[in-house]
Amino acid sequence: MENPPVLFVDDDENLLMGLKRKLHGKFNIDTAIGPNQALSKIRDGAQYAICVADMRMPEMDGVRLLAEVEKLSPDTVNMMLTGNADQKTAVEAINQGRIFRFFNKPCEDEELLVGVNAALRQHQLITAEKALIEQTLAGSIKVLTEVLSQLNPAIFGKAMRAKVWCDQVAKSIGYPHPW
Repeated sequence: MENPPVLFVDDDENLLMGLKRKLHGKFNIDTAIGPNQALSKIRDGAQYAICVADMRMPEMDGVRLLAEVEKLSPDTVNMMLTGNADQKTAVEAINQGRIFRFFNKPCEDEELLVGVNAALRQHQLITAEKALIEQTLAGSIKVLTEVLSQLNPAIFGKAMRAKVWCDQVAKSIGYPHPW
């Protein structure tokens, strides 16, 4: 199974093309020229294992971008690749953007490869844990529902009607996982 794409965001199109050439065949790469294009892709339903952003971009800085990515796609692992690496930037990025790794430009190819591989592993752990919890919870609910249907069919019927109402409310407010 192919990993979900890694999104690189920078306002320098030449840098993005260079990264794509370097990492071609190693990762599933997508690029966005600037934060607005990146957020648009995510809002349109694109799923990314990793988002690697530059810090200094005209429309919005990388910290703000990665904070937005965190809201829109909480399973995406955020990383920063920047030429403006002072201590304040690093602390802000880690605290507000929930950065997994922080790289300085220019970044050695091997260092970037190791970082992206570690971030892919982190993404796999996040999604596997989430899937395990959801399966365990779903299984527990199914067993409890079956027990309730056997012990008290009248209450079970009322619970199923309440479930229908809850599903309708979840749908109307756009709740992403109503099960």
